[in-house]
Amino acid sequence: MAQTMEFNSNIEDVAQYAKKVVEAIPGQHYSKRKLYRMRLAIDEALTNAIMHGNQCDIAKKVVVESEDIQNGIAVSITDEGPGFDYHHTPTPTDDDNLLQIGGRGIFIVNHYADDISYTDPGNRVTLVFHYDQPGGSETTASDSHGN
Repeated sequence: MAQTMEFNSNIEDVAQYAKKVVEAIPGQHYSKRKLYRMRLAIDEALTNAIMHGNQCDIAKKVVVESEDIQNGIAVSITDEGPGFDYHHTPTPTDDDNLLQIGGRGIFIVNHYADDISYTDPGNRVTLVFHYDQPGGSETTASDSHGN
């Protein structure tokens, strides 16, 4: 089932936006840990879209589309900015970047999403999160709610 949400470019509301996106994802296929990581990755991608794409221009929107795919969900985030060269992003673990403030968003997204892709010109990112494997040791979200 596909779902679309649209948000203002208000950086102060990013955590709330990420929470809404993750709460709309059926949680029965994901552990609590995976849902937390999904929320963190989506939060970082939304932050990048609002800060770097839309330049915190409240008149510009960020569109989030989530779609069920085989063995998971794809979450696409599109901003109204000009895009960026996603082939050349600084590595935050390089010595020159270790003490820099910021610059870790894409690194975090790459770490927590199972797959990530960009659409040219770089103002749309799609994050893929695979279902947890059955029989895993972690408790799923539905188990933690007594379902």
